[in-house]
Amino acid sequence: MFRMVFFAATILSSLIMPAATMAEAERGGVDLTEPPLSAEGPVIVRVGVYVLNLAAVDEVKETFQIDGYLTAVWKDDRLKYSPSPGSLLRSRTFREEQIWYPHVGMLNAAEPRSKFDITIRARPDGTVTYRERFVVTLSTKFDVARFPFDRQKLTIYLQPIWADREIVTLVSDRDLLQLNQAEYVGMAQWNIIDLSQRTTSENVGGTSDRISQVVFTILVKRRYGFYIWKVFVPLLLMVTVSWTIFWMSLDDFGNQILVAITTILTVIAFAFSIESNLPKVPYVTYIDAFFLCCYFFVFLTVIELMAVNIVLRTGGRELAIKIRRSARWSVPLVFAVLNAILIPHFFLR
Repeated sequence: MFRMVFFAATILSSLIMPAATMAEAERGGVDLTEPPLSAEGPVIVRVGVYVLNLAAVDEVKETFQIDGYLTAVWKDDRLKYSPSPGSLLRSRTFREEQIWYPHVGMLNAAEPRSKFDITIRARPDGTVTYRERFVVTLSTKFDVARFPFDRQKLTIYLQPIWADREIVTLVSDRDLLQLNQAEYVGMAQWNIIDLSQRTTSENVGGTSDRISQVVFTILVKRRYGFYIWKVFVPLLLMVTVSWTIFWMSLDDFGNQILVAITTILTVIAFAFSIESNLPKVPYVTYIDAFFLCCYFFVFLTVIELMAVNIVLRTGGRELAIKIRRSARWSVPLVFAVLNAILIPHFFLR
């Protein structure tokens, strides 16, 4: 019975302590809603994020959505206290309107972030921890030149709000940085590789004044299995089918032209069918270059077919045989060499 009363008293004291602290501060002429500035300069606020889930990535709009926790830690000597002997609680909890806390914004947010589950706790030494759960859609620069074998850096630019730019200095804290390793994290198309952060600053509105900034970077890698089996392998098979005309009889012109034209139409139809799965960017990606290469070599078989047919009709059968035999190995070889050139062009620059 005594333990139950003691525990209830401890809980009750933790609930009324913040109010008592506020009352003591007011009697002493201290406004806890003002920033805890000192002669040493701005309030140093250590920040970090805990990424719970990567919810969406849109290469066309160049946006991504994440769900996570934002944590900020700073020192406020006005909130120091001596814990009650035997107290089970290690901190005091405050409401947002009771004390000052740093207001930060995500500079590259495509829309205001949703905040909930906000907690503010102060420890006996005056260390204050602010934590919020957030969901936000952010914009970032995508480079899909190596698509679908690309990696992307999804960035979050965290700054104090404009009114706090001179009284708050944000710094990154590795201890506050965490990435959820659960199986549901990430997306079917993306795999999260790493999460990092760095402290920087930037000019304010073209002036010489600078504002502190912490940049969080989520490194993600595209899972390219879908494109290997649903795009590259079918395209290779289509191009290989077009080369079967090199082994047909020179006099079987009807079947040769049927295979060549059918292959061209199939490749075009295939390109339209997977267009929705390709990024719509103004520059050539690796998969675009591979498509163009396949187009060219399917069309090349038609050129070879017409050249052989013209030579046959003018009586140069021996020349036609030489052209056909040469095409059997030269066309596949040039195709392989050209693709070998494309790889370093896109991946070694």
